[in-house]
Amino acid sequence: MNQCVDSTQYRCRNGMCIERQFAFDDIYDCLDGSDEIDDEKRKIRCQQYPFGECEEFNCGWMTYPIDDNSDCFMNSITCTSSNDIGCYLLRNGSSTPLAYYLFQDFCNGVVNRKLVTDEADCQEFSLSCSSRSRACTGIWDCNNGYDEINCGSQTYYLNQHCGEEEHYCFQFDTYELGCLHVDRANDGQIDCIGASDERFVYCPNKHPDEITRRFRCLSEPLCIRVEQVCDGNQDCPLNDDELMCPWRMKSECQNGTFACKNRTCLSESERCNNQNECRNGEDEWFCDMIRYRHFKPQFRLSTDFTQYPIRDEMSNEMTIKNWSKLKQRRSVKRADLKQDELFDYYIAYYCNHGVLVSSWDTKGLECFCSPAYFGHRCQFQSHRLTVYLQVEIDKRLRQSVFKLSVCLISTDDEERTIMCDYVTHFESNERIFKHIIYLVYPRSHITSNYSVRITAYATTLSTVMLHSAWYYKIAFSFLPVNRLTAVIRIENTTEQYKNNCILYRNDNTRHYCFHAPLSPLLCANDSLFVDGYCVCPLNKWGTGCYIRSNICEKMNDSCKNGGICYPLVERLSYFCICDDQHFGQFCQYNRSKVAISLMNNHYSISIMPFVIVHFLEIDEALGALIIKDRLLFHRVPLSSILISLFKQERLSTFIYTQIYFDTRTVYGEYHLVSLLRRVRSLQTSVLPSNRCPHIRELLNHTVNNFPYFKRVKFYQKACYVWGIKCFYDEQYMCLCDNFARYDCFRFDHDASDCSSLDYCLNEGRCIQPLQTDLTFDFGCVCPACYYGELCQFTTAQYSLSLDALVSSEILLGKSLHNLPTLIKITLSLVMLMVIIGLMANSLSIISLCQKTGHEVGCGLYLLTLCITSQLGLLTFGARFIHLLIMQTSSRKKAAAFDYVSCISLEFLFSVTSSIFDWLTACIAIERALVAGKGVRFNKKLSRKLSQMLVIIVVVLNSVSQVHELFSREVIADPRSSGHS
Repeated sequence: MNQCVDSTQYRCRNGMCIERQFAFDDIYDCLDGSDEIDDEKRKIRCQQYPFGECEEFNCGWMTYPIDDNSDCFMNSITCTSSNDIGCYLLRNGSSTPLAYYLFQDFCNGVVNRKLVTDEADCQEFSLSCSSRSRACTGIWDCNNGYDEINCGSQTYYLNQHCGEEEHYCFQFDTYELGCLHVDRANDGQIDCIGASDERFVYCPNKHPDEITRRFRCLSEPLCIRVEQVCDGNQDCPLNDDELMCPWRMKSECQNGTFACKNRTCLSESERCNNQNECRNGEDEWFCDMIRYRHFKPQFRLSTDFTQYPIRDEMSNEMTIKNWSKLKQRRSVKRADLKQDELFDYYIAYYCNHGVLVSSWDTKGLECFCSPAYFGHRCQFQSHRLTVYLQVEIDKRLRQSVFKLSVCLISTDDEERTIMCDYVTHFESNERIFKHIIYLVYPRSHITSNYSVRITAYATTLSTVMLHSAWYYKIAFSFLPVNRLTAVIRIENTTEQYKNNCILYRNDNTRHYCFHAPLSPLLCANDSLFVDGYCVCPLNKWGTGCYIRSNICEKMNDSCKNGGICYPLVERLSYFCICDDQHFGQFCQYNRSKVAISLMNNHYSISIMPFVIVHFLEIDEALGALIIKDRLLFHRVPLSSILISLFKQERLSTFIYTQIYFDTRTVYGEYHLVSLLRRVRSLQTSVLPSNRCPHIRELLNHTVNNFPYFKRVKFYQKACYVWGIKCFYDEQYMCLCDNFARYDCFRFDHDASDCSSLDYCLNEGRCIQPLQTDLTFDFGCVCPACYYGELCQFTTAQYSLSLDALVSSEILLGKSLHNLPTLIKITLSLVMLMVIIGLMANSLSIISLCQKTGHEVGCGLYLLTLCITSQLGLLTFGARFIHLLIMQTSSRKKAAAFDYVSCISLEFLFSVTSSIFDWLTACIAIERALVAGKGVRFNKKLSRKLSQMLVIIVVVLNSVSQVHELFSREVIADPRSSGHS
């Protein structure tokens, strides 16, 4: 083994020698990486040079994340649901976002290298001393330590020996532990040994880069490290660093180590680690003068905040105990195992990824391998393709069940099915889940072209029907292990069969054809024969679907609250489909409910374009508000009550509403409508008193002009404004408690933003609820002078289309019976206009076709006018009906037909309206000439001119409106045909 020079070199665990200054520098120099994982030496190094390295490397010692490379930050992240911030951070890599920094990191005495200015301009912050996150942390943030009194057992343990308004203090005369009133702290007079009552005066200014050098000696302005107290060495001239521990005289501990009263010897690294290594905790003396956080304060809702809205039953408030139980893990050492247990361990791994069975013949033990492995001990991997499949279902099919066939097909000469696997998909009320399917290549295959066909079958207890199919090519088919990730959406429309063939949903150039079985006895009558397999209904199974499953009949009342039971034969189990009011594996839980009243008279409008309801919880580890659910409501009348169902048995702690009017307000208006701990249902209101203003509304002009990292240190002033419960800025959502103290948590205002998807037109802002596989929705907040579902209409032009007038009132996907009354009345009026106009125009045309009607040009004008009027009315009626069909029909849209019908009807309506106006003008001119000339009026000339003018008017108006054919377009609403 190499011989390393102890004074200048560091030995790696593999025997390699490197220069000592390269150890623990966050760069791996040893081949085995051991120079960066020796935690004990790292802790010592951090204590010796804390300011320069601790915040970057020593994750186990510090609680708060300091920069993007902090491993302890990632270790604190938990991903429990698809929508929380923990899952977001883990999905986006192993580093935190550059913009992610905790509010609690400001003015905490440790410089964040990414922020740099987080510890500057903290005078106002320390004087106000009103941040809840700083209270009862064991560290003085107020100049006199007022934030650390009345903290009970949750703060620095020495204070527990003192009164409510006292700090611990080692007395000068006795060198014993006593107490000092808070008024005498930071008064300019040193009253305690080590200057613990004047801890901000000298040592922090003299040694800002050495955060442990905070013990001040008596005789002269000399500061020593806290770890040097009671270490057996006289570091202060008057020996006041050793007089507090007289038992040291009888101790056998070496100098440089700490001696406990029970004669235990501690190394310097065991000091100030927030653990009482000594029985009485004397190893933690003076450690609260070091400004690093021992723990993070918990958010205390019941004691610090008035819960809102006030409920009569709050006195009997129900709490959920054992909300989460820790999983206990037990490690077993090999030496503790008996011989038969060792044999059990041996056979457990004998077959690697297979199952060991005992054979009846002489072969003895045999291995049953999964399809992904083969060999007598399952030691070889099969060439395989792993398909990760996520299914999104139209919300109208929410209670439908689909069987999915995932087949590997060879496409070398002709399509040939290699193998298929089947899964049953149903909607879960609790989570979005993915299917993982393994498709195994044939073992003798030579590099071939492979594809995957996914087929969806709508299944019930007695029927199977082919619904849709998708086709995916496999890139790099020569790889032994490959992967395909697919997201398919099952629409509320079924592909039309043609000669037993349907088009693939994602590839209109290909089609999938299936054939009838060779014998009708291969599959049961209620099953479907596809690709050599029988697809069974839900209550049957087996090769030919002849075996009936009666598991739901045996499990009587297995699904509660009206849930529907379906067999899951491939798992020999069953599942329940719940209604909107219940959730859970057996539909056993009632969804919690909140009713939010919008009966508010401080708005001048009658309809709110969009209201978002946020259900939030606090993640203590991340210091952030986690979005548990987010609902979006469209066109909400002001006098209505929003009924929101939350997908848990209890409501979340915080419920905010966010009201959008137009794009002039970036964040809309926030209201804190609920601040309750774990209730099942409540009624609340949107009121001016629970509005959360932006911080700029609460601070003066001077503070608002400060840079962000300086402005944030004046946020305590917001809680001094009467009636303020909450406020927010670009990064945080803040709360004010009953004592005018505040706390801020990271909140992603952009989580509801979907503008990057380009759904909205004309610079509209896209907002969305929490998307799930059950629903897909969004809304477009339009700028001034624009409106419509996609901000596609404008009032800035001189004319309006029919879509602009009524389209915003038509509800997408609703039948005529469920449309608003305004649309029903409008449809009735349109039909009445067409019928009356048809009768009147028909009679007028009959009259004007008489010989006497052609004596002058006015008769021809009137005849053409009646024909044009009738054509215009028919076009108007057809356009309105076409608009209703396009908006409400669930049929599969034909883009070409919609486009041609839309532009042709609009063109005809515009041309007929314009011709009508021109002919009316011609009639008026001729009548004026008749009145002026009297008997000298030339009727023959009038007839000739009218014939020419009618043709000219029709041609010129048609040509002048021809741009309508090119300037209009059909805009598809993504909600009507799925999304990508």
